[in-house]
Amino acid sequence: MGDRANFGFVQPNGNTIVLYGHWAGYQMLAQLAEAVAKAKPRWNDTAYATRIAVSNLIGDQWNMETGWSCTLIAGSAFLTESVSPEMKTSSQGASDLVMNLSGAGGGALAGVIIGTQRNG
Repeated sequence: MGDRANFGFVQPNGNTIVLYGHWAGYQMLAQLAEAVAKAKPRWNDTAYATRIAVSNLIGDQWNMETGWSCTLIAGSAFLTESVSPEMKTSSQGASDLVMNLSGAGGGALAGVIIGTQRNG
């Protein structure tokens, strides 16, 4: 369950900082508009403006168990820029496959480790 939303902040270097809110879907556009308005005085400093917007979106929910997380999307752009146009789709698909299999493998390994510790 949840009311999920993702907020993307594109940086001047092309990277995108994605803020995921587990319970942020309700009125997400109004929340984003308010956060961006509060960051407006620092728009000439993208990093600082992003920090202000992110802090306003999260508010007092920094310590919630199912609250917020942040990711940086740069590797995907770097990958697709480094291959020929006809290889972009297949290379991105292969990258996504490896990433997801790695996450699944890590989750399975974590389960084995926790199971061993509990029964150990």
